[in-house]
Amino acid sequence: MPSKSKSQQRLFGMALAVRKGELKRSEVEKEVLDIVDSDMKTSELEEFAKHRTSDRERVTEGNDQDPTLDRTDDATKIQNRIGDQPQKSESGKSPLETYLRNLRYSGKMRPIIDVKPVKKYVFVVIKPGFSSMSKDIIDRFDEDGFTVYKTRTKLLSLREAKQLYYVHKDEDFYEELCKYMSSDFTIGILFEYPSDWTPKEAFSKVDAIKEEIRKEHQESDMRNVLHSSDNLQNMRLESSMYFNELI
Repeated sequence: MPSKSKSQQRLFGMALAVRKGELKRSEVEKEVLDIVDSDMKTSELEEFAKHRTSDRERVTEGNDQDPTLDRTDDATKIQNRIGDQPQKSESGKSPLETYLRNLRYSGKMRPIIDVKPVKKYVFVVIKPGFSSMSKDIIDRFDEDGFTVYKTRTKLLSLREAKQLYYVHKDEDFYEELCKYMSSDFTIGILFEYPSDWTPKEAFSKVDAIKEEIRKEHQESDMRNVLHSSDNLQNMRLESSMYFNELI
């Protein structure tokens, strides 16, 4: 099953790139290095980079409850690598879930998601060269019901820019985009949205506002005013680059 989480794929993909020498250790964050230094085989990293491995990503939008993830099909596919284990253990967990849980609690790998996601924030970045538009951009989001929760002006390092856009690492424009994003100050903004909205509704509204602003003010496909996180997991990871905490 192809991965449905770009951020999950990004973490394992970056770890795989370090293993293969495509990225330097100094270019990635500690969370990625924890995976690199774990006892996971390179072949396992390749598999996990393609497949979802976290049951918390299956949290139903609009529902705070964490459903249990049944990974029977994926576990069956990788039983030979994990070991000759029963399809379900006595605890009711699949071999894949058991393997990841043991790896995390052994101290060799930090949990990718260590707290339950909070479903009331969205994250946007005003790109270099457009900071003078910050008031107008905030006012535009305010018109649609968003409220500023936190802002921070930040000059991204090249490493941070590469992490922010890692899902585009195979694109021709990747290096140029990362250089642009680290060329001048950016503004990270966490917006809070009303509790009666679902995350899907909130991210859809953000995307619509972003495209409206881009259509009027972008200078090119790269210099297009705004970047925004497209799901809860990416929101948490990307906002942590600006606010040094998992929201």
